[in-house]
Amino acid sequence: SGPLVVKGTVTATYRADGTFLFRYDLEGLEAGCVGCGIHIHAGTSCDTHEQVKGHGWNADVVDDLWTKAGGAVYESDEWGNAMGEFNMYNGFSFGKNLGHAVVVHGQSGMRLSCGVLQGFV
Repeated sequence: SGPLVVKGTVTATYRADGTFLFRYDLEGLEAGCVGCGIHIHAGTSCDTHEQVKGHGWNADVVDDLWTKAGGAVYESDEWGNAMGEFNMYNGFSFGKNLGHAVVVHGQSGMRLSCGVLQGFV
């Protein structure tokens, strides 16, 4: 009981064709969350709802694939842990996704957690 404290890591490993492998290893989620969303958003800050903005994708190149149909979901176990991966293409390169908000949603679609995608050189 009490508020959720979501912790973990998210990585995006890019390929030459612009697609990427989106991996997550999270804890502190709602238990038994099925088909719950996890997305890179258009915003570059998690400070306010307005700064997070909506899903991040290049509408000139691709439809929004940060959806259940696009495979951008996770399932948590009975303890609120989730680990997995999916392939993604949002029309942006690594550099254009870097520094953007990554949001983890709950079963109702509510934002449970937010962090900013950081890169390593």
